[in-house]
Amino acid sequence: MLYGGDKLRVEAMVRVNGELKPVSELDDEQRRALADWLRFTYLNELFRGRAVFRVKKAEGKGEKDGGEACGNRG
Repeated sequence: MLYGGDKLRVEAMVRVNGELKPVSELDDEQRRALADWLRFTYLNELFRGRAVFRVKKAEGKGEKDGGEACGNRG
């Protein structure tokens, strides 16, 4: 049981255009951008000094069409 018998509520927030917004209210494009940022931040920290990960845009696809992950040894 938590302190005082109260239930604990946790909500993830991100800054969008300078304002805090709950992750649950993000649209699909914003969720994908957040997921990409989290993934590449994690990978770059995990392999710091050994590889650099970033989004590799597929040929013929626009920015909104996504891309694939690539890693370059540094």
